[in-house]
Amino acid sequence: DASGYAWVQLPEYFGAINKDFRYQLTVVDGSDDFVMAKVAQEIANSQFQIRTSKPNVKVCWEVKGTRDDLYMRSYGAPVEVDKPESERGKYQHPELYGVATGGRAG
Repeated sequence: DASGYAWVQLPEYFGAINKDFRYQLTVVDGSDDFVMAKVAQEIANSQFQIRTSKPNVKVCWEVKGTRDDLYMRSYGAPVEVDKPESERGKYQHPELYGVATGGRAG
C-alpha cells in the first residue's frame, strides 16, 4: 500500500497442517532505488504481513512449512518409497506420457 505494508491471506487450513514456517520475499521493482522487504508480522490467523522500504512495490512471496497434520503426527511420512520390482523402470501413469500401459520409462 501507500505506506509499504501488505497483508497476505493464506488458505484457512494452512496453519492447521503446517509448522516451522520459512518465508522468501523477492522485490520486483524497475526503479533505480534499492528496495528492501521484510516479514513485519509472522503467520497468525492464516495471514502474515510484509513491509517494504518503498510504497506500492510488488513483492513475490513464498511460504514453506513442515507438514504437521494428524496423519503425519500419527504415521510419519517416508521420504522415498521404492517401487515393487515388477514396476521398476516403468511409468506409474503411462497414459500421461503417451505410452501404452506398462510402458518402459526413458
